[in-house]
Amino acid sequence: MAAETAAMDPCELLPIVEGLIFAAEAPLSADQIAEIVEVERNLVHGLLNDLRRKYEAAKGGIELSEVAGGFQFRTRPDLSFWIRRLQKRKTFRL
Repeated sequence: MAAETAAMDPCELLPIVEGLIFAAEAPLSADQIAEIVEVERNLVHGLLNDLRRKYEAAKGGIELSEVAGGFQFRTRPDLSFWIRRLQKRKTFRL
């Protein structure tokens, strides 16, 4: 697998890293991502910066945040009012 990822273009690795972060239950460190994808840590840092810029430019509802020594997708802080409203709405179904 290392030969496969080494031959990949960084543009091909970007969605892989994005998917890993999205699917992870806890923040993923650059070292963990590098180990999983079998690439150099420096390349992972470049990909993380690319992802961060992508989400900032999109001005969507989520951002890539560095948390607890790793990276995680989170809602933008300025949307906290709306997130709290969602959390207050508890629907109980029988």
